[in-house]
Amino acid sequence: MNKQNNPKAMENLKAATRQLARLTWQMAQSGAPLKGEQATLAKVMREHLEYADIWEHLDELSDEEIERDGVNPHHSCSDARCS
Repeated sequence: MNKQNNPKAMENLKAATRQLARLTWQMAQSGAPLKGEQATLAKVMREHLEYADIWEHLDELSDEEIERDGVNPHHSCSDARCS
């Protein structure tokens, strides 16, 4: 299935992914123990504190509000987590 076939499902997935990333950031900031992919994502996010204001509100922002200098740091961070 591609996003042209089911745009609502893709929007829901994007929203859930952004919410999970924001919650992961908040848990890391509070010192909560993280494991696996959450720990890896938090590590990568901490390496990019210049985007801390984005991490704090990731699931509230539009694509345009997240993008900086032509880069979506959430995508970059997600890609780094997976490699």
